[in-house]
Amino acid sequence: ILNQQLELGKKQLALATRWYENLQPVLAERQKLNLQAYMQKQQQEFLAQAADLRIQLNRLPDSNESAVKRELLKVQIQAANEQAQQVERQVNLQSIDKQLTLLQTQTEQPAETTQKFSQKQLEKLEAAMDSVDALLDELHNMQTLLQGKIAILNKQQNVLTQRGEGLSGETLASNQKAKQILLNLKASLQKELEKIPTLQAKGQKTWLHLEAAYKKQSNLALWKMRQLPTNQAEWQDLVKAVNQVPVFLTQEFELIQNELKQIFQQTSMQQWYKIISILLVWLLFIIWLLVWLGRKIKASIEKRLLGTRLLKMNIFSIAVIGIISILLWQLQANQLTITIAFIFGFTWIVSKILINFWRLLLEDVDLKLYKKLRWRTIFLALLSIFIALVHIEPESNMLALSVAALDTIDTVFMLLLSLLVLPLFNLRKVMLNHLLKGIAGYWRLLISLISLLLLLAILAVPILALLGYIAMAWMVIKQLTVFFLVLAAWLIAQGILLFFTELWKESTDKESRFYEMWTKDLIPLFSKFIGLILFGLAVIAVIWGWYYNVAINSSPLFMISGQSITIGEVLISLIILWILFWLLNWFRIFTYRSIYLKIVDNGVQLDKLRTNLNIGINSRDDLEFIKGLILAELEEIPETLPRYDVWLSEITNTGVNLTVRYFVNYKQHHPQEIQSKVLFMIWDRLKKEGITQPLPQPEETS
Repeated sequence: ILNQQLELGKKQLALATRWYENLQPVLAERQKLNLQAYMQKQQQEFLAQAADLRIQLNRLPDSNESAVKRELLKVQIQAANEQAQQVERQVNLQSIDKQLTLLQTQTEQPAETTQKFSQKQLEKLEAAMDSVDALLDELHNMQTLLQGKIAILNKQQNVLTQRGEGLSGETLASNQKAKQILLNLKASLQKELEKIPTLQAKGQKTWLHLEAAYKKQSNLALWKMRQLPTNQAEWQDLVKAVNQVPVFLTQEFELIQNELKQIFQQTSMQQWYKIISILLVWLLFIIWLLVWLGRKIKASIEKRLLGTRLLKMNIFSIAVIGIISILLWQLQANQLTITIAFIFGFTWIVSKILINFWRLLLEDVDLKLYKKLRWRTIFLALLSIFIALVHIEPESNMLALSVAALDTIDTVFMLLLSLLVLPLFNLRKVMLNHLLKGIAGYWRLLISLISLLLLLAILAVPILALLGYIAMAWMVIKQLTVFFLVLAAWLIAQGILLFFTELWKESTDKESRFYEMWTKDLIPLFSKFIGLILFGLAVIAVIWGWYYNVAINSSPLFMISGQSITIGEVLISLIILWILFWLLNWFRIFTYRSIYLKIVDNGVQLDKLRTNLNIGINSRDDLEFIKGLILAELEEIPETLPRYDVWLSEITNTGVNLTVRYFVNYKQHHPQEIQSKVLFMIWDRLKKEGITQPLPQPEETS
């Protein structure tokens, strides 16, 4: 009975809290309307006074005799208009003062007892900090405005003083009166201006208190332990709460079904024609992309192009997700429908890309490990969809799941994440031993350390869940998600950049004297510059995603001679040093190549080696046809670089000699092996075409 009464009291408290929160915007709006009514009433009096003075001004003749009186009336009109504006500013200052006082009370509120309410408290504190920032900006703008007005009044006073030097009698009195009005107006504005620093100090103090409260509340929320049931009645309540999950999911899908029915019924035929047109354009793009990917993979001799193959394997999923996204965009679905569609689509495409990635990496290396990763990825993808669905904020007419039920579901999910740890450690071992052999030592060490840290972070999630720190485990999952999303976006951007770089190189004139400079120096420089920008954006995105909700990015990392050094400053310094050293290395290579262009060809061009082969041909054969055959064979050999050619070098009594010239990257391929491959292919092709007496002569290699 006591437990039932306690549960009833909690429900009543939740209802009262919700009623109070919903009432606050109504009260704030009512106070705003009352202030506006008061302000308009006060302003009307001054504006009416200004209108009467303007009528008097218009009645005075525009002559030298009435110039001083006209000046006085203009000053009086200016004072009346300024007083009308002053009423608005005073009301705004009072409103800002009240808002800051109200925001200060949020720092004194005690921490809530559950994770769900702690998150709401953090959101309130974050919104309060944004409100304080907006109020401080408003105060700064008002301060700048008043300083400008006071400066203008000083200039007006100087002008009136100069004009009053030769006046006397009534005109002098009018001049003195105008100066006194400006002096009073200036004093009034000065009093207004003096209030602003006090409010600014109050606002900054409030922001600091809110920041401290936010950090404290964040720590309390992150390190709050899960409360397990302590008796049979509490366990029964937990079982009842978990049994409500199917009801909650059923209500979600019923709402989506009703929403989709209503949308389809209300959509006009004209709108459907527009949707069909957009879908046709999307499908045509997918078909073109599929054909292009097929050609690119077919033209590749080696089994590389991992990103290209991965894109082709997932082209159907991308097409379906694109169609669903277009429908939701054009039909203007509600937030719940879009959220659930995003959960299904995002989980589907991510899990499918991961499975295909495991397949490309491990199918020929460790098939057993690939199968383990595939089935566990599918299982965790389905579980992730379930977890995401139960965490959706319920609608007003839906059943709300209890915090105990959500904590239980989260714990089970995080414990099941441990199923991925051992296969991922095996995957790391396979990658380091088989797939990363050609990578330089320092990059291999860096990849090894980063992969180890990521796996330890994944392992920390089930451990934290087992200990009861659900919020901290979710924080680790969110940071890992941010990292992998940014990494995926960066890899996609790098792939697009590589595609356009290769396209630019292919479109460069191969016969140009500056072909090597463009393809080896200028185009790579542009590509590297864009790559550095993408890398910088990725680093900023990771840091922003990690520290956006925690005021840590402005905290000093260490101190040097009293000067604080932040994390951002250290990262920027490292990036600048990296760019500087890379530019120095590029300048060295570019200078070498520029000097090389001005000297005679010696056969060696940095990392390229020129090879000349002399081939004897019977004089009765068609030399142009043979030249075309040899060029076609050279084009089929991926190891030979562009700018290969065939020349007629000598005419003898028995036939003619052709010189075959090509270049090889001697750092990547062995020149003798490539020479043998070229000779075999030329021999086989000439023999196939019936070319007589193909007599190889001593070759010249330089």
